[in-house]
Amino acid sequence: MKLFAALLVILSFPVQSIFGAADGSMRFSRFGIEDGLSQNTVMSIVQDGRGFMWFATTDGLSRYDGYDFTVFRHHDGDSTSVSGNIIRKLFLDSSGRLWAGTSAGLSLYDSALERFVNFGTDVPLQVTSICEVSPDRLMVGTEDRLMFFDTVSGKFEN
Repeated sequence: MKLFAALLVILSFPVQSIFGAADGSMRFSRFGIEDGLSQNTVMSIVQDGRGFMWFATTDGLSRYDGYDFTVFRHHDGDSTSVSGNIIRKLFLDSSGRLWAGTSAGLSLYDSALERFVNFGTDVPLQVTSICEVSPDRLMVGTEDRLMFFDTVSGKFEN
């Protein structure tokens, strides 16, 4: 009886909602520099909880709101800009915070103020990967080492 009920529920969905468009086609959009993307070489993509699409490129970080791009780049002398222009990795943690691994360290996006908090070490870090170990601890991969990052203290540990 349970199998029959489950089958009945599945068959009651319109075929279109299960398989996409009625004609079976899918629609793709292509974005490039001419559309406002900061660079055509995209290294990482995430979608945040507000629906923004974020694109890590080799010339800054691009945020797409469905209509337009906003580009975030490093600016010398501005400690609230992203730490480097070559963005290799984007990561959303379990709290929905956006982390960017750049050619010059780790950056956390502050969505309320639309600026970045940057973290690094004495030696420049070229961050290539990020994953969450616990809500207050990230594992950060660089070109030559693996480190832990405490999100509460803002400190790296080998």
